[in-house]
Parts: sequence; structure tokens; C-alpha cells
Amino acid sequence: MQGAILRLAQKTGVPAPVTKRIMALVCQAEADRRGPPGLTPDDVSRGPRSA
Repeated sequence: MQGAILRLAQKTGVPAPVTKRIMALVCQAEADRRGPPGLTPDDVSRGPRSA
């Protein structure tokens, strides 16, 4: 779902930094084979915010 939201945001020129961050964290957890990352608001708010 996050991917669809990010694609729509990119298509319409709307920045989506939080969605981009969530996708990056989920993809990293998948690459590390850690399973669902169990993200908290603090996890999402840390790190780069630019889209």
C-alpha cells in the first residue's frame, strides 16, 4: 500500500517524506530478513525527511 501511495504522490508532484521513510524502513527490514519492523512513531520520525 505504501508503494501505491508513493507512486501517486510522485505522479502528482506531492512530497511524501513520511511514506518514503516508512517504505525505506520496511524494505530494510525485509532485506535484513528481520520480519515486520514494528515501527513506532519515533522510528518513523528519525532519519531523513526529504522526499
